[in-house]
Amino acid sequence: MKKKQDNIFYRWATFYSTDEIILQLNRVGFKNFSTVQTVFGNIKNIKNIQHFQQGYGEGGFVVIKAEK
Repeated sequence: MKKKQDNIFYRWATFYSTDEIILQLNRVGFKNFSTVQTVFGNIKNIKNIQHFQQGYGEGGFVVIKAEK
C-alpha cells in the first residue's frame, strides 16, 4: 500500500484483506474455506523457493479455496 501510487499496476488496484474476502464469499453462499500462504519476508531478499503454509496472516500471498 505504501508504494501503490508509484506502481503502474497497483495504482488502480483495490486491495482487500483475507478476512474481507472470506466475509464477502460467505455472504454470497460460499462455505468450507481453506487457505494457504506464501511469500514470507521481503520479496527482494527471497533467494530460494518458499513452500506454502496453511492459514493466512504471515505471508504476502494467500490462496483461498471455497465451495459454492
